[in-house]
Amino acid sequence: MVIYFLTKEPDACQLIADKFSNEKSIVKIFPTVTNLFRDIFDLNILPTVLFLDYLYFEPDLFNPYDLFKSHNKIFPIVFYNHPFPLPNRRKLFWLHQLKKSGHSFNIEELALPLEMLESILLDKTISQFISGIQAPIPFHSNNLRYIEPLNDNEKNYYIKNYNNVITDFLSNSNKKEKPTQKIDSIINPKVDAKFLDDFRIENKLSHNLYKIFEYLYIYKNIHVSSQDLRNLIARKEKLSENGLRILIYRLRKILINNKKYKYTIITFDYGYMLKDIDTD
Repeated sequence: MVIYFLTKEPDACQLIADKFSNEKSIVKIFPTVTNLFRDIFDLNILPTVLFLDYLYFEPDLFNPYDLFKSHNKIFPIVFYNHPFPLPNRRKLFWLHQLKKSGHSFNIEELALPLEMLESILLDKTISQFISGIQAPIPFHSNNLRYIEPLNDNEKNYYIKNYNNVITDFLSNSNKKEKPTQKIDSIINPKVDAKFLDDFRIENKLSHNLYKIFEYLYIYKNIHVSSQDLRNLIARKEKLSENGLRILIYRLRKILINNKKYKYTIITFDYGYMLKDIDTD
């Protein structure tokens, strides 16, 4: 079974793809049409089904079958996030739409993937991230496990117009690591070295916790990127984004439990800030 996705939401589609991924399935997520057309037109690899993002094209104005039919490439196309069908009747809706297309498809072959997709979209831990069927909660993945790479001439356009795991990956790959600032950094000349030392001893901070807090303190009231914080931890495998979130959670809990510190940690999309509570 070959399953393709063409979508503006590759992060969320990876959650769907995880449910299909097994030794009998090939799953690919295409964030742009370029490599999809390469597979279909150049490599002649036709999917069992193409799950198409309802928001990718205007379906009332554009019939995707017309494009592929002109090249004699016909395969089932399903708008996986079509807003019309009731959640527990999506499979019937999709089958009806396939019949309305005027093309003859193997319904028995499609029954399993469509039934699986309906079941997946009934899972609220996944459906909450899918637009079209409801207002999605933003979700950022931390890897590109199914997503086809962009061509070089697409990267700048994608970074300017999208915000997802692909733009994260492209942006981070272009960044140069910044050197760790010394304690007397000109960014915050009022650094209290004694406070830092007392804070470390009183709360029995591990080396990693202390390095993160020290950096946030030096750059107090200034946005610090998560990548800069992760770069502080020197090890064979650098600190993961999830590992950083755990350290931030522990530091935030220390600050909440002891009001004398009068600091809080604010979370941004791509970083954090140690903020003085008395600062407006």
